[in-house]
Amino acid sequence: MVKCDICHFNNPDGFAYCGRCGNGLSSAGDASESFISSAIEGERKQVTIIFADISGFTALNDAANTPDEVEKVLQIVNHCLHILSEVVYEYDGYIDKYMGDAIMAVFGAPRSHEDDPERAMRTALAMRERLDDFNRNPPFPLAQPLSIHLGINTGTVIAGLIGTKRKRSYTVMGDAVNVASRLEGVSERGEALVSQDTYHLTNRLFVFKEREPVTVKGKREALVIYELVGARSQDATQRGIAGMRSPLVGRDKQFTGLQRKISKLQAGQGGIITVIGEAGLGKSRLIAELYQQTVQKESNLHWLEGRGLSYRRSSSYRLFIGILHQYLDIGADEPGEVVWQKLQSIGPTLFNSRANEVIPYLAALMGVKLDEKTARNMPLSDPMLLRQRMFLAVGEWVESIVVEKPCVLVFEDLHWADPHSVPLIEYLMTITRSLPLLVICLTRPDKEIDFWAVRERTTKEYQDIYTEIWLDPLTQKQSRYLVDQLLQVEHLPDVLERLIYTRSEGNPLFMEEVLRSLIEDGTLVKDDGSWTMSRPITEINIPETLTGVLTSRIDRLDEPVKRTLQIASVIGRTFHRSVLKGVADEITDDPSQLDKYLATLMAAQLIKELPGDGEKPALSAVEREYKFKHILTYETTYNLLLLQQRRVYHKRIADYMAPWYYLKGEEYANIVARHYEQGEVWHRALTYLIRAAEASRIIFDNFNAAEFYTRALNISELVENLKPKTLVQIYQGRGRILKRLGKIDQARTDLEQALELAKQAQDLSTQMRVLGELGQLRAGYEQVSQAAPYFEQALEIARQIEDTQGLVDALNQLGEFKFNMGQLKESSACYNEALEIARKLNLTQYRASSQDGLAAVILHQGEMPAAVERLEDIARTWRDIGNYQGLMKTYVSLAAAYAWQANYEKSDKICADAITLQERTGDLNWAPAFSYFLACNAFAAGNWGSTGKNLDTAIKTSQQLGNGIWQSIALTQNGYYHLMLGQPDLALSQIQEGLRVAEKTGAPLWISRAKRALALWHRFGDNYSLAQPILEAELKRAAKMGFVPDQVEAQRQLLKTWLNAGKWDAIPSLLRQMDDLATSSNMKADQVESLLVSARLARHNQNYEQELDLLLEARNIAQQIKHKMLEITIETAIIAPQSRLKRLSRAKTSLKRARHLLGEIADTLENTELQKSLLSASPLSKQLEQAKSLISI
Repeated sequence: MVKCDICHFNNPDGFAYCGRCGNGLSSAGDASESFISSAIEGERKQVTIIFADISGFTALNDAANTPDEVEKVLQIVNHCLHILSEVVYEYDGYIDKYMGDAIMAVFGAPRSHEDDPERAMRTALAMRERLDDFNRNPPFPLAQPLSIHLGINTGTVIAGLIGTKRKRSYTVMGDAVNVASRLEGVSERGEALVSQDTYHLTNRLFVFKEREPVTVKGKREALVIYELVGARSQDATQRGIAGMRSPLVGRDKQFTGLQRKISKLQAGQGGIITVIGEAGLGKSRLIAELYQQTVQKESNLHWLEGRGLSYRRSSSYRLFIGILHQYLDIGADEPGEVVWQKLQSIGPTLFNSRANEVIPYLAALMGVKLDEKTARNMPLSDPMLLRQRMFLAVGEWVESIVVEKPCVLVFEDLHWADPHSVPLIEYLMTITRSLPLLVICLTRPDKEIDFWAVRERTTKEYQDIYTEIWLDPLTQKQSRYLVDQLLQVEHLPDVLERLIYTRSEGNPLFMEEVLRSLIEDGTLVKDDGSWTMSRPITEINIPETLTGVLTSRIDRLDEPVKRTLQIASVIGRTFHRSVLKGVADEITDDPSQLDKYLATLMAAQLIKELPGDGEKPALSAVEREYKFKHILTYETTYNLLLLQQRRVYHKRIADYMAPWYYLKGEEYANIVARHYEQGEVWHRALTYLIRAAEASRIIFDNFNAAEFYTRALNISELVENLKPKTLVQIYQGRGRILKRLGKIDQARTDLEQALELAKQAQDLSTQMRVLGELGQLRAGYEQVSQAAPYFEQALEIARQIEDTQGLVDALNQLGEFKFNMGQLKESSACYNEALEIARKLNLTQYRASSQDGLAAVILHQGEMPAAVERLEDIARTWRDIGNYQGLMKTYVSLAAAYAWQANYEKSDKICADAITLQERTGDLNWAPAFSYFLACNAFAAGNWGSTGKNLDTAIKTSQQLGNGIWQSIALTQNGYYHLMLGQPDLALSQIQEGLRVAEKTGAPLWISRAKRALALWHRFGDNYSLAQPILEAELKRAAKMGFVPDQVEAQRQLLKTWLNAGKWDAIPSLLRQMDDLATSSNMKADQVESLLVSARLARHNQNYEQELDLLLEARNIAQQIKHKMLEITIETAIIAPQSRLKRLSRAKTSLKRARHLLGEIADTLENTELQKSLLSASPLSKQLEQAKSLISI
């Protein structure tokens, strides 16, 4: 039998894969762990290397002609090497090797010091001094003095034993060694040449002279070098220390503000606080003090904390899982059954009769695998609805616990927060106005993190309850006080205090580490409860960076303690004791001994037990969790390990954690995958990456899903005997995600690859689905007319294999394609067939998709009120089932419908809701549409500044997506916008580009719309002979296709062209058609346009009273719909009949109002040139001038 090391199922001999979980079974040939079963034989270390070559021996050797003379030369060589070696030993360096008359010395290995670069500098200076002493008193007379060449460099090397069992030696290897050697090679007699890295670490302690860069072998670019001249003077200092608990310094104002927030919370008022600061500035320390001074002394508050972790950023809802574990008082490693029981036990008390509605969703969020009965009643197949229900469940949980007592939710390290926790945090912020809930967020000032966008929105939307605290480095005075309080020394020399401040730059973390290094070095000793100095502090250098300090602290540990720390670093910055115990049996199999090692590490301040130092509430006594106290400690410890050591440990950790995937669900898939990846167990890493990707895809965690699929693809070539079906799954999955994220070219490439692999595997079902997805890409992104074969093939396969769901999907996709090609009857037929099948199968999602398509059809056939009613119902369905992709598509039709009916506020609301969804999901496919409708609505409302910005966004986004349809629409609208601003040349270029893009799509509908825009430009340029044939042709095309909004627009433009050209006899018949269509479709702006044309006819017939009545009716509607541009047109048109009827006072009032409205539009434009153009060169300004002339007459 072969036991699976993932699920522990016993498989028959010969099985390559586990019969239960499908995992590849281990063989005896798997990665050998013999490499790490003995003491660590190699490490990565930062060291400073000296190459010292004594010159002059060659001449002595050449002059030696007898054995006696050769023996004397050998004695001189050995004597000099002894002198120089003693200097190295004095500074606790290591002689790596002797090479003839040269020495290679290393500082930082095998043992590190906090000041290794300085030690190397002093060694180099002392070597020169000792050799000068030797030359002054040689054991034998020398023809000329000996000299020394020195090259010094600092960098990372591999340090360890090299050789065979018979003979091995400790050495360091790496490019840093080569650089030091090259510098020695180009140095002159007596020179010590130093690399730039070493200079930066020692330039405050030594005097250097900058030299010209040098070109050396093996380096493409010249090296920046310095010559070591001598040591700077040092001042004597003295100080002591007592106690190590860091006081809160320099944060009085911030702390007082926090206390006020707690007081308001206790009085029933919620709030939001964000604490922002660089690593080490005391964000966590500030909140810990708040807890200790307020909550810990009183029991009338819930205090719950969640932490973002660097290695768990891909784990969905990690912050909230931690909070819920804390609230439930259970360990993070408890199996799902225990979590479920705990949740069930609190349900009746917190939620009463709604317990069964809330508890399952909290359990799902926590990654609990639910029983079949419970899962059946949940929308597990609908990720967006599931996420919505989980959000609501968390909100209801918070609402329930604040009934007991007010609640503080602390979210630490949000710069490492998983992308799913961030929107949930933002959701909880919405209830802080009405409930006693205080949300405290801690983050670094990084604009690239997910939380930063939330912070920016929160500062605007919650100004009355929002507080933002920025932590700056401490001032020199504050730093001095902090040091004094830490050391409890009254007379610490100013020079040393300034030096500490310079090294720490006011960062409390750095100051704490510097002082602790002095304690660990034995300089500061605790005696009978007080700190005393064993020697003057001036004899210890304060390091400029923490690298040396951290490495030296680690090197001081006993071997098993050090190994414990290193294995913990492979697990992650935060690690569970159970995992450490499970993978560190090589160190000890005695749990009590492991606890002693951990206690030693905590005493050394390298790690802390969470939640930390007794300052915060304990999570649970069931399982202990630890965290490296500082990120630099964690990184330094991990980087000490060799790659092979890391790989073996990562594999061991993954093998241990793999069963958690089965016990606790999808949360651990990506963690296990990461360890298998870094352990280079490629087949297992691939399995868990695909699981993690699929889990993220289902819950619309698009960014993580894309990352997991990509990582899976990257390692797929390394997996032996990979099945084609697996590759198809990866390519198809990533293609879908990339399409959501708007990366269309990459999505197309992936889907085409998936199609090719599916064909090779003769997988018709997959072919069908991928063909549909490729068709949608073609149809939506520039190449609409080329999509037909994809949809037709998908439909053919669906019928062939009798896949009813696939058939419905294919018909819906084909219906959308026919719509875009202007074939409404064919589109309707496809949607109706799909709807009939979907109803029989009771497939809500597919039925809604078909109904959405049919609603879009009748909308464009002019049945707008009925279409809007249907679309609103469909939108509710999408929201109920949580399908936000479908909802976005429905929103496009609704935004258009409300805009056509001149209900601009509702259209804007739809667009705003859609944009919010886009931001949450990262789905940008419909983004250009919503920017376009926002632009059109703003144009009608007279906010032309917003119009321009939204059109720019629509154009830019559609170009990024490669969406030819919306790119052409946005470009032509932008042309009209600039035409109305009085910029005809720019307008023409935009319209022509829009027409070019539309023609590239091959879709008649969008080509027709672009051509109408070109005709409009000709009309405004008084080129009626060019405009008329285009409009007549496009009116016929729109009528043939049956698109009523397009017919109305073409009729409107053609009527205006005839008015301008004086074709009065042709107007009445077309005007009646337009008015009928606009009225039946409730297109109010076009009803106004119809009245304007009728008024012009009345004027032509010299019936000025009728003209005025028609214009007043038009003005009334325009004011109702708040269409500012139409109002200006109407007011200027009213002036003519009023003037002819001798009502000059009213005419002047209309002129004044028109000017005022135009000024309001101009005020929305930030660009002064655009303002000037609108007010002096635009069609509206010209209308005003013409109207003014009528009054003057």
